[in-house]
Amino acid sequence: MRRAVAPVLMTLAALTACGTQENAAAPPSSTPSRSDQEALTDVAAVARILDTQLTKHKSLKIAVSVTGDESAVKADVIVSLRGKGADVDMTSEDPASPGQKTRVIESGDSTYVAVTDDLADMAEGKAWLRFGEKQKGMLALLAPGAAGSAVADLNLARNAGLYTSGTLSSAQDPLGTRYTITYDFAGALKKFGAKKYVELNFDQSLAAVKAALPENGLKKVMKGVSGLGDAYNARLGAQLMKAAKGVTATYDLWVNGNGLPAKLVMNVPLEGAAVKTEMAFSSWGQAEVTVPAKEETAAVPSL
Repeated sequence: MRRAVAPVLMTLAALTACGTQENAAAPPSSTPSRSDQEALTDVAAVARILDTQLTKHKSLKIAVSVTGDESAVKADVIVSLRGKGADVDMTSEDPASPGQKTRVIESGDSTYVAVTDDLADMAEGKAWLRFGEKQKGMLALLAPGAAGSAVADLNLARNAGLYTSGTLSSAQDPLGTRYTITYDFAGALKKFGAKKYVELNFDQSLAAVKAALPENGLKKVMKGVSGLGDAYNARLGAQLMKAAKGVTATYDLWVNGNGLPAKLVMNVPLEGAAVKTEMAFSSWGQAEVTVPAKEETAAVPSL
């Protein structure tokens, strides 16, 4: 689930319940206390560690927590690479409705949304609704949280270029080697491209796009959510650049003795829109995404 200013998957795997002892980020006794390898000194190499290890191990679980000035979002995510794409299983909780969870599975061109009371009338007694490539408009209307997640094109290194302009330090702690990248957010954003950053990280759900576009822009949204918010992205990018001035952001990554990321904390303290994202990684190479069987799903018609 993409949220404003949050470079996060919600994309977002309960670490303590499902993680292996070897790869889990807790408790300290289950993880090597010091890395067996010499600490990295290259910022770009640290920024690429997550993507490199996912490419190597093909799957993992992530427990995600995003805390902002006005809300807190949590999600459990399973990622499994498949060919050139990724299968993703994400369960998130709506901060506006405590206890109400949304489960989304993306595989290939299909998005599966677990049926809730709001969707039961369309489900024909099935447990899942399946949205194909041509049903993106319906997905945005019926399950805006799922439409905004865009987890199919998950890329753990999507913001790596943002951090490479920063300075790197490292230290040892119970989780392993802690790498800290400190960077000037405005300078990094200018180099990376504010519009590009918005496209990768901001909420692209129907509700967000509708709020930013004139009424006649809604028809365009319904024809396909992707590639539709150029004006929206440019506008938010310009606003973000103004808010980023004078802001120092941090990217903290803990790597255990096996060279596997155990924890990530990203902090962007924008005034009035501060966001702190925490991710705990587990089950490297052991996580699986189970796509709902055809008999468990009800297909959603096109608009």
